[in-house]
Amino acid sequence: MPMLFFLLKTSKKVAMKLDFEARPRIARDGSKEIEVHERKIPDEILILLTVDLYNRVMKGRVMSRRDKDNVSWGCAQILFYDHGYKKVTRMSNLEKTWESRLEQAYISGADMTPVNRNYAGSKSYTDKIENDYPGLLTKLYEYAEKSIGKDAPFVEKAMFMNEISMEDAADDPNMPILELNKTRLSAWVKQQKRSEGVEESAQAKLESKPEGDYLSFEKIEEKHPGLIDDLYNFAVEAMGPNASYHILATCMNEKSKEDVEQHLTLPLVMMSKATLPNWVKKRGL
Repeated sequence: MPMLFFLLKTSKKVAMKLDFEARPRIARDGSKEIEVHERKIPDEILILLTVDLYNRVMKGRVMSRRDKDNVSWGCAQILFYDHGYKKVTRMSNLEKTWESRLEQAYISGADMTPVNRNYAGSKSYTDKIENDYPGLLTKLYEYAEKSIGKDAPFVEKAMFMNEISMEDAADDPNMPILELNKTRLSAWVKQQKRSEGVEESAQAKLESKPEGDYLSFEKIEEKHPGLIDDLYNFAVEAMGPNASYHILATCMNEKSKEDVEQHLTLPLVMMSKATLPNWVKKRGL
């Protein structure tokens, strides 16, 4: 029966079986070949479909935030596969972000396209990167300042970030090769300070925290047993067991940021493609 598809167990099983790397990509019912494209950001129709499928699977269920996120990732896996995407773009916080926009549109009647990602004017280069790869510029900028110094000129930081992006793209073809320059990078930094109140560097942010606020993995596991394991398991379930360490680490970091926003007592976990393999090896996973 069609309704059986919307059972939590069934939808999860369907999502776990999908092979995003297989070519040709065949529709789930075997009826046709799905054209795989280069788009990374879901359009309005795909967002609406994901919200709808999520609500159908969640109907009548009471779950923890983590379990809800797992359900949303599973729904996104199914629909991104069906619509020819190479991977799933971050689609967590469906209730907080997309459903609230829909509800506000219904109430006010002012926003005709509540789930459309609208931007005033044309997008800048860095806006496009931020849109397609959330958190990437921040991560690379922080790494650049740590490596060559926060006082290094923007032109050197831009060159350094471009070089690191080339290395990341060599490890993971899904990652972009950046084409930053002094003007683009300085404008992006000013935008971060203006819109988010972000200090100029990650080091400055760490120094501004009280001692003990920023914990090592060992301290996190000591004070919050199972926290990093939960983040890792979430990333593996969301991105697939064959995902690269880079993708898994990015997913873990994004999930940790969301958890900290909801629970301020939790520590922020920051993994990288260099630190995650060592952690996995120590855990014997």
